[in-house]
Amino acid sequence: MVKKIVNIKFCFIFLFLGLAIFFCKNIASGFDLLPGDNIDSRYINYIFEHFWLWFNQIEPHKSLWDMPCLYPAKNTLAYSDVLFGLSIFYIPIRFFTNAYNSFLITVLIACIMNFLTFYFLLKNCFKFKDLSSSAGAFFYAFSVIRYAQMCHVQLLSQFYTILALICFLKSKNYKYLSFIGCIFFALQFYTSFYLGWFIVFAGIILTIAAVCFKNERNILFEFLKNNYKYIFLNLCFTFLILLPLAVHYLNVGVTKYPFDLVLSLAPPLKNYFINQSLLDNFLFFKFENLDVENIYGIGIFTTLLILLELCGIQKFKKLAIVLIIVIFATVNIIYLQKLIYDYFPAGGAIRALGRFVNILCPLFAFILANLVERINKNALKTFVILLLIIEQIPAQSLFLYSKKEALHDIAKYDIPKTCSVIFLNYSKVSPDNSYLLDKTEIDAVWLALTHKIYTVNGCVSVPMKRVPVKLQPECVINLKN
Repeated sequence: MVKKIVNIKFCFIFLFLGLAIFFCKNIASGFDLLPGDNIDSRYINYIFEHFWLWFNQIEPHKSLWDMPCLYPAKNTLAYSDVLFGLSIFYIPIRFFTNAYNSFLITVLIACIMNFLTFYFLLKNCFKFKDLSSSAGAFFYAFSVIRYAQMCHVQLLSQFYTILALICFLKSKNYKYLSFIGCIFFALQFYTSFYLGWFIVFAGIILTIAAVCFKNERNILFEFLKNNYKYIFLNLCFTFLILLPLAVHYLNVGVTKYPFDLVLSLAPPLKNYFINQSLLDNFLFFKFENLDVENIYGIGIFTTLLILLELCGIQKFKKLAIVLIIVIFATVNIIYLQKLIYDYFPAGGAIRALGRFVNILCPLFAFILANLVERINKNALKTFVILLLIIEQIPAQSLFLYSKKEALHDIAKYDIPKTCSVIFLNYSKVSPDNSYLLDKTEIDAVWLALTHKIYTVNGCVSVPMKRVPVKLQPECVINLKN
């Protein structure tokens, strides 16, 4: 037993190091500050709490898809990521602690799952050593680009993609694992629609690229020839699992974003090199342009290491290069964006252009692990690993979601017992103050949740027409500072 632990000692070291980097601000704040901010993360926490209340069949949360917000709209859960794959962790934790601690522990579990699944993929499926597997898993789970997603917790659930990949790779010897892989693949959609869509998008790119190169084409056709029955059954099985989700999303028009919105959210190319690494900002960027919502760099030195190792990789190097080129071309060429928007299934997901880097995270992590695996000199290997770790230390904290502030925002309102539906009135807020407008919507849903009632307020990720509702005067609550 001790020998087995020693054989994976770097796994524990890198895991605890990554968790320390990510969660140090939470510990320093006396466990008050939670991952993310007071808007997106707090709304995700609300969805988790809705799952908990639905599981216990508490009014007005008895219908899973009809969260008691955006009243009188139905199917309101479909206006956001469903978060099912994270809620299954949240619900059992919630039995033992409050909503805020449960949210924190759920995010902690997501980070651990990202690390462990990728470590298992490298060590068990690709037979990398403990050190290189740990280094690759560290980047995959704790890179600056992953930290930048703290405000979008659903994007931390990419471990379902890795679980699906592990099952598909292992299904060569155990065919039934391919069906389990389909379940994990579907769970990625049920947790974060974008991450699921990214898998499909990347898969289509790689398939087209494989057809264009002789060796890769032969491997692909041989695989299809030997496994076409299982592939067909897997596709049918996956379709059946995803059908209910598709119906709910299509009912609210979640795939129909205006293309102008897509263009407005597209980041410039330079934002894929600017990053929030403490080291890089000290050396290069001087802590300018640290808008983490719109910067997607993985580190200057890390990028150079990936490019260096990519040149030396032999197997499937062409496919990797094609995928990288297509992703960066897509986020910078309007014609390609419009082509995908018009003809690709659920092409409205192209609006999340900045999150396309998630497609490349597994590839980059694999390349870095391969680099560490190939270095023979211990001194050089140590230098590369230390450089990788140091460059992934973020320059600013994204633990901005305060439990004390959230509780205060709810406690300052008195809700009349005669109200079954409320509206938190923000009519006096300037339309230019988007932060306060969004925060008011989140305050309202938590206020309604606390009092077990409905609210007209709510947060949506797609354009929707609000239905006018006539409420009792005392149920229209004026916004308080």
